[in-house]
Amino acid sequence: AHKLSQGNAALKLQISVRTLQEWEQGRAIARGIALVALRKLIAF
Repeated sequence: AHKLSQGNAALKLQISVRTLQEWEQGRAIARGIALVALRKLIAF
């Protein structure tokens, strides 16, 4: 499994760590291009 810190993942997605945390905790939903980018990041 490929481990990626929240900070590195947020940097790659060009979002804040806070946004990433909100997605992970279900308080916000990734939509549109952000969702596509997130899926690509998870695939690696």
